[in-house]
Amino acid sequence: MMYYIRNNIFNYTNMKKLYSILLLAALCLGGTMQADDAKVLRIGTNDSQSSYAPVYVTWADGYYCSQILYTAAELSDMKDANITKLAFFLRATTGNGKDYEKVQIRLKEVDYAAFAESQTSFVSIDDATLVFEGTLKASTETTLEVTLTEPFEYGGGTLLVDVRKTESGGGYAPTSGNKGRFQSTSSTDYTLMYNYNSSSFPTTSKTSVNRPDIQFTYETAPVPATCATPGAPVASEISPNSAKLSWEAAESVTTYQYACVLKGAEVDWATAISTAEQSVTLTGLTKVTGYDFYVRSYCAEDDQSAVKKVSFTTEESCFAPTLLGVVEEEITSSSAKIVWYGSGKGETQYQYTYAVYGNTADWTNAVVTDQKEAIISGLTPATPYQVWVRSYCAEADQSEAETVLFTTACGKLTVDAENPWKENFDNQTAGEPNCWEAVQAEASSYYFKVTVSNTIGFSSLSSNALVIDNDKTGYGYAKFPEFTNELNTLQISFSHTDESNSSSGTIDLGYFVGEEFKLLKDYAPSSTKKVEDALSLAEVPAGARLAIRYKSNNTYNYAISIDDIEISLLPSCVVPTGLAVSEVTAASAKIAWESEAEKFALQVSTDGIEFADINGVITNPYMLNGLDEQTHYWVRVKAICGESLESEWTEAVAFTTPCAAKAFGYAENFDGENLAACWENKDVHGMNEWGAYENTARYATTSNIANHATLVSPWITIEAESNPVLFFDWQNTGATAKLSIEAEGEAAAELQDLSEPTGESFASFRLYLTEYKGKTVRFLFYGESSAKSKYFYLDNFQVVEKPLLPPTDLKAEAVEGGASVTWKAAWDEVSWAIQVKATAAEDWTAVNAVILEPAYTLTGLDDETEYEVQVQAIYGENQFSAWTESAVFTTPAKTPTAVENAAVKNTATKRIVNGQLIIELGGEQYNAQGVSVK
Repeated sequence: MMYYIRNNIFNYTNMKKLYSILLLAALCLGGTMQADDAKVLRIGTNDSQSSYAPVYVTWADGYYCSQILYTAAELSDMKDANITKLAFFLRATTGNGKDYEKVQIRLKEVDYAAFAESQTSFVSIDDATLVFEGTLKASTETTLEVTLTEPFEYGGGTLLVDVRKTESGGGYAPTSGNKGRFQSTSSTDYTLMYNYNSSSFPTTSKTSVNRPDIQFTYETAPVPATCATPGAPVASEISPNSAKLSWEAAESVTTYQYACVLKGAEVDWATAISTAEQSVTLTGLTKVTGYDFYVRSYCAEDDQSAVKKVSFTTEESCFAPTLLGVVEEEITSSSAKIVWYGSGKGETQYQYTYAVYGNTADWTNAVVTDQKEAIISGLTPATPYQVWVRSYCAEADQSEAETVLFTTACGKLTVDAENPWKENFDNQTAGEPNCWEAVQAEASSYYFKVTVSNTIGFSSLSSNALVIDNDKTGYGYAKFPEFTNELNTLQISFSHTDESNSSSGTIDLGYFVGEEFKLLKDYAPSSTKKVEDALSLAEVPAGARLAIRYKSNNTYNYAISIDDIEISLLPSCVVPTGLAVSEVTAASAKIAWESEAEKFALQVSTDGIEFADINGVITNPYMLNGLDEQTHYWVRVKAICGESLESEWTEAVAFTTPCAAKAFGYAENFDGENLAACWENKDVHGMNEWGAYENTARYATTSNIANHATLVSPWITIEAESNPVLFFDWQNTGATAKLSIEAEGEAAAELQDLSEPTGESFASFRLYLTEYKGKTVRFLFYGESSAKSKYFYLDNFQVVEKPLLPPTDLKAEAVEGGASVTWKAAWDEVSWAIQVKATAAEDWTAVNAVILEPAYTLTGLDDETEYEVQVQAIYGENQFSAWTESAVFTTPAKTPTAVENAAVKNTATKRIVNGQLIIELGGEQYNAQGVSVK
């Protein structure tokens, strides 16, 4: 859960300064401590005209720290003394000083004599003694003298003096003054300094500065002759009314003296109590009170040891709750959830009360609960509240209260006939207006502010108003609170005041729909207050939020004020709302609106300026017919409530009729001066668009490769009976281009990358559209810049019917046992099929091969035989052309083998075996074809 930061408020009872001395019980007293003679020790020799203080006055409103070392040798005269005062010295330049607010000074002994040359981090002050906290008066003095809140026991080591301004605030000092300023020198061994006006305190830094002169005032304690000093006392078992103090025994000491006083009070040892013990339990103390406890060894009337001291604070009897917060997510316009934790010290009940911020807690109406959370309800919207929670331990014992602030949510305001919303800001405190929202949304403004104030720029107003202050570099907006009413049922009046004159800026009343501001009316700024007549908000769409816009014409941040706002219900004949156009076709559109009226008037326009009446009875909804395709229209409507009572016209709503789907057989050659009707650019990015150029459509590129646009064709109905085909001519000199096709109701499919340059001439593109038969489609030509001055041209676009053409110029050249067959491709077929038969045969034999080139060699045919061959183009799955006419060829006789030649020449023995001719030659046997046989 997220919580607001809690705000703690503690009330302490003023404590009595003196207590009666009780001899039978050990009590803490108010008293007087006897002081020894004071001495001074000056480090540095410059006088107040040229010495420097450890604070840089010019940055007196920021964070600051300096650490200075004074060595043991320099402070040897002060060894074992109690330092009571410090003094620094300022330049005596009148009027250049500044008091240093929220300053802390700490002292600490360290075991080194100088800072290391490379040291950039501050020395830890966790165990340093805080000797001063408050304001150093530097504006009227030449010496900064600081009285320590308690003496610092200096033991003789190097002394670290840490001076720091812990919070910002206090205002600037004159930058020309040197009062209290360090000067840069090469002496850096003794000072670390940080003096910038930062938003947070730094952890490291170092600058080269002179070490400031200082003067110590100190007191030397009497040196005990024989009496040993006890150990430092320790406080334990601290309760609201008692505490145990213990110390270590001193050698050979049998008696000790102790005294307890209110923190910061002086002690009178004449009233001290003696004891032989090394501990004492103090009783009768007051809760939540600081005490100083002192102890010393008492050896004789004139022989006491040095004094040891410890400070402690008694506890609370009833401890306050912790981590009080409000659950941010559960703040509503009328309630809030508060949560807290117990201290863990025994309380079981809590008490809480609340009030509008600025009022005091009223505990008479407080609620007691044993829970650690509460729902506070019945609150007023947009109102700041303060909640107090305290532990309830008994009827007469409650803890201090923790407190938390929150502001209820705005909620939505409601306007009715008896209760218009009026706001003059006189009941709001200065600052951000309740439930308004400041928006700086157009251009960058050096200065922009929306506030409740009785001051406008440099002038005063008679009372609080909403002030919008802005410079001329951008608009500033003030959004009104939100309403449960739709704005289009309301009207508004208000007054406005301009500080300067009519040329100082623009005041616009309008509304936001999402992030977009729409203007209702602009007002001429005036240096005199004026009240506007009520303005109807009937044209404001549902869900909008009212806003004032202001832009100054002057860089000196002139401002305007808005006041005396009244928002009330519209009179009885209300402007229709929700005007909307739907079901738009190339020739018609459906117009609908919301209204309680029964009669209406409707107007239409093709330029948004001149409107023409629609005659006849206007019904709701109304079908507007007879429109032209690809044309921009505006329509508006008004209610007719009676013979002489009509509403205002609604704000006109624009729409564009689409193109009608083109019939199959569509062609476009782009011969006009502009792109053909129903061709349009889509998704334009950058400065490039498709346009008409010398009887073509052209996409021209620049050096910006991010530019792109898509040329979209009209919808075309593919009503072909056989083979629909897309034809166009194109030329590309280096643009990136792609072709896609989109069927109605389906996603666009990329069909072809046309990015490959075609050179200086056009190429033809053809694509069968068989799969789109019966569908309505459109074609998308995407162009993108790839380099400067590259172009894509499109011409002679056609979507027509085209047959599946067969190949042409079929030829067959006979070879032994077959033929070499060639042909020309018909168009863009993907492969071919071949069939062959002997002329005398009846049946064709298909060649079982995937043929991807327009040539094929037939083999395995009979010799001296006439054959026919035909070829078919394959365009896709189940897309075949007719077979070509036959190409006829005759296979030649086979060339005789050596065996056959020998047989013919009777050089071999021939005989018939089993009806087969066998030829014997050289001891081998062959058949008539010359094949070896056994």
